[in-house]
Parts: sequence; C-alpha cells; structure tokens
Amino acid sequence: MKKFIIVFLLTLCICKTVSGEYGVGDTTTATADYRWIRASLTSAAANTAIDFLTNAEVGSTRTAYLVTYIGYVNGSTAWTAGAGGMTKVDVLDSSGLNSFVAITLANLTGNTAYFPGGTNNAMGSSYLLRTGTPIGNGLRLVADGTATAGSTLHVTALIKLE
Repeated sequence: MKKFIIVFLLTLCICKTVSGEYGVGDTTTATADYRWIRASLTSAAANTAIDFLTNAEVGSTRTAYLVTYIGYVNGSTAWTAGAGGMTKVDVLDSSGLNSFVAITLANLTGNTAYFPGGTNNAMGSSYLLRTGTPIGNGLRLVADGTATAGSTLHVTALIKLE
C-alpha cells in the first residue's frame, strides 16, 4: 500500500506539470516545459520523418529532452525491409546525428510494446545521459530506409523543453 501511495503522489506531481496531449502536427504552443506527444509511423512512409517537435517549436535557445517513451506496433503485421534496406527506426534529433532510441527491424513485430529498459529497443546516449538535442533542434521518428509491410508504429513521448 505504501508503494502505491508513493507512486500515485509522484504521478500526481508529474501530471500537474504536463500541459496536455499533443497530436502529430499540432501547432498549439504550450506554456509548460513538459509535453506528451504521439508520433505515428507507417511502413509505407517509413523513411519520412514524423516530428515530435519541429525546430521552430523548440526555439532557437532551447533544448528538447526525451524524458520517457512507450511505443507500440498496432497490429499483427511485422515490418519488412524494402529496396531501401531499412534496418531500424530511430527517435532522433532533427540533425539526424543523435539517436535517443532505436528499434531494429527484427524487433518491429506485430502487437509489440517498446519502453525504457525493454530488451527489444536500444536506448542511445542522448537518452541515457540526458544530453538532449543540440540547441534549437527538434525531435523526430524516422526509419533509415524503406519498408514494404508493417502495422503502424505509435510512439508516445514525454519531452521536456529547457
């Protein structure tokens, strides 16, 4: 019971700072430093980046930090590589240089969840060391090539702007 109360209180504290849930492409400006944002990537457009936050939304003086995330392949179809030779899906900064989370093609199977500490996704140093994006860079979800099949991958992330 004691653990439940502590977890509940911590959750309550975190939720008070969250300004709301934002959808992909939402241009609403939040005044809070924390944002829950969901990005959805289809296999048909795997190598087209989906922004959690654009460079403009981050601003020229701030950094975006991936606080936590949960991903889910919503359906039974596993992802398969296309002619472009896809090997993984990444949560990257907009420069493409810093990986926060990577999910390999072999792990993009149907009805599968991804979360911090899970064995089916790799956490990059930008996430583990909490270094965030370079100043002014957004955060996006994108594959490194094309895919021919696969159920939609949804990733919901808590992002801190500072």
